[in-house]
Amino acid sequence: WINEGFAEFGSHFYKEKVYGRPQYVKTVQNNQALVLKQAAQSDGGHLALSGVNQNQTYGTHTYQKGAMVGHNLREFLGDSLFSHAVKQLIATNTFGNYDANSFKESFENSTGVDLDDFWNDWIYNPGYHGVHAELTYGNNANWASNQKSVQIHHLSGHVPNTYSASQNTTPVNLYKHSYNNGYLGKVSLGTSVDFPAISSNGTYYTGAIDLGAGSDYWISVNDSAESLGTSIYDSFKWSDLNGTTTLPRTGVKITPSSTNNGLHGTFYVWHHIVEGLHPDGVTTSKDHFYFIGYEGAHDPPVSFNTALPFEVTFQYNTNTSNGGLDADLKGQQGNQMTVGHSNTMRWMTGAVISNVSNQTLGNFGIGNLTFTPQHLARYYFIMNTANIGMEEESVNGLKIFPNPNHGILKVETNMSADHLEYQISDVQGKIIDQGTLAQTKGTSELKLPEHCSAGTYLFICEAGTTKFTLQ
Repeated sequence: WINEGFAEFGSHFYKEKVYGRPQYVKTVQNNQALVLKQAAQSDGGHLALSGVNQNQTYGTHTYQKGAMVGHNLREFLGDSLFSHAVKQLIATNTFGNYDANSFKESFENSTGVDLDDFWNDWIYNPGYHGVHAELTYGNNANWASNQKSVQIHHLSGHVPNTYSASQNTTPVNLYKHSYNNGYLGKVSLGTSVDFPAISSNGTYYTGAIDLGAGSDYWISVNDSAESLGTSIYDSFKWSDLNGTTTLPRTGVKITPSSTNNGLHGTFYVWHHIVEGLHPDGVTTSKDHFYFIGYEGAHDPPVSFNTALPFEVTFQYNTNTSNGGLDADLKGQQGNQMTVGHSNTMRWMTGAVISNVSNQTLGNFGIGNLTFTPQHLARYYFIMNTANIGMEEESVNGLKIFPNPNHGILKVETNMSADHLEYQISDVQGKIIDQGTLAQTKGTSELKLPEHCSAGTYLFICEAGTTKFTLQ
């Protein structure tokens, strides 16, 4: 991988020197998408770069992932140190050989930077690392304040259970995309190690961060290839579409409507691949999720609840033998596959979208799900309606009583936090209530909305998921 991966990376670097940084970023992001889609299938699994077997020497890991990691090393060190290290690497061992360890030692000696974390994260272990961020209050933000409540999610995919990422090699650069005020700039916040996970499942940080001025925006991370890992995205304008278009990186199909609904800005489609990060789901595929957001300039402003001017088609695949990311739902009825949506990814589930068209392709656990997004920024999950209402999971002693209930829930957890964010959905996946409860010694009380009719509901929070019956 040192020889061939850096040769491939060199071809990417050449494009920057000839055509400029934007073309380079496009090239390395296209390469990243290829790695995430093909490396495991072409090479028989997710491999560490160091120690690739001889029969996989000329595979996707060696060339394309090697180039991807070469880019990440450049970004991690910065251009000045990286350039100096490469020159010293050649000058001190001209016509000689390097293995992974001596290569690392050469870079450390010439830069003075400890590369243990980088080598462990990207070279000595399989998998990919990343970070994602979201505002915790969607379109109800206090835009007058620069301090925003932000969740920073530590993402990983295809990483062995025996290894935990250092979080020191993934930068956190937040990009602010407003659906009424255009692009609002970038905020650089160090690396993900600066935001230790405080959630009960150990995957995300929550806190107040100064994001500067601006309103009506959503945030994304590392748009300009500051690090390549678990997340890929495509961007386009409605005017770019000429009939149904398959986006090159995410593979999502876009079918434009006859008009753009006045949305003349840029649309973003993100695909986050996090296989192995979360326990298997029962109703929701937990190994990947999508985010679709719009950035534009409008006066008068457009509503957050504006339908997008195109249909979206996600492919689902429950077959692990051909790279399926929806194996959580393997064996469930294909005609009950659907899409769920949410304004947050915290609980990795959503409310089922109505009017999703499901085209099941034979009896192979594969099919297409088509719908029209009804919001300017939203998360989307692959779901199956067969087991909605049956999923229960407690990771922090979640209990609800009395059950059955007559309208007032007492909620008990083992969590020490002074508040608890929650959602309540019916058995069809529709969210009927959400908010924040004050907790005292792990106990809180909730009066259910008057519009709740008798039936079975799911209570979802950071401490887990449980069912209750309202009489």
